[in-house]
Amino acid sequence: MLTLLLTACWQGKPMGKEWTMQELMSLATDTLMATGSVEQIACAGTAKRGLETCFAVNGSVGSFRKAVDDVFTDRLHRLGDWEFHGENGAVTYETRAGKPLQVGLVYSPNDEFRSFREELPEGADGVLYVIVEPAPFQN
Repeated sequence: MLTLLLTACWQGKPMGKEWTMQELMSLATDTLMATGSVEQIACAGTAKRGLETCFAVNGSVGSFRKAVDDVFTDRLHRLGDWEFHGENGAVTYETRAGKPLQVGLVYSPNDEFRSFREELPEGADGVLYVIVEPAPFQN
């Protein structure tokens, strides 16, 4: 096993599963739906280079953040920590093998500074955008 690990590192090839955009979106959707704090809704726009799914969130970023981190950390590489500006939060993960793909999650609260066009169900606290697209910088 150690020989295999050293060989992979020596060849400069990252270890991990090769993902498709659809598989990454399914992973994100399944992970989020399992939290019980989100409901899938229609997106007002569409991703330019990839896939986009929107969720109404019942709660803050904390209502889904741990579940996402727990599932994604074992499978993907997180590009920095979650970034927060007020109650807005965002994070990006990237695949470790194959064609470089990124999964971005962006949360925006449903407050007086609302900056999104999605229709939310009554009582929803915010919207979460999940975007899967090719990484901007290819190796």
